Amino acid sequence: MSDWANNIAEKPQGSYRSIIGYASEQAFIARAQKAGFNLFFKVWRDLEYDAVLDSEGVLFRIEVKSSSGTSFDLTRGSRGGVQIDKSIDKTRGITREDCDFVVCVDNRDFTCYILPAEVVELFERNNLPVSYLNAFKEKWDIFLGGKFHCH
Repeated sequence: MSDWANNIAEKPQGSYRSIIGYASEQAFIARAQKAGFNLFFKVWRDLEYDAVLDSEGVLFRIEVKSSSGTSFDLTRGSRGGVQIDKSIDKTRGITREDCDFVVCVDNRDFTCYILPAEVVELFERNNLPVSYLNAFKEKWDIFLGGKFHCH
């Protein structure tokens, strides 16, 4: 794993959690661009998904989830902040209505696990251990629509 610095600027924990989420989105965008894909990404935090990946004119809606632990939370709708009424829980699992792919980014080294939204639905779980995701690790070819390359 990486020995990158973590919160050496001593941001408050709540703010730092948000910063890590944004950093993971940017890591996905950088990794996808390095793989040769064009990206469109959100300019406001409350948009429905985090990015759109363009693969030869086919557009895929991407939801990015991140973790520094041994599992990924695959829900949406939870919000933080003092202005949010915590008695109302709008949290729910991600579905294919929300996005086409969920990309789970490991915050420690920016490894990407690329899951079709249908697969996320099939698991019928809101939290997935990394061990469940190994088959999806760095599967960038999935965006090529059948034009897979052997590594």
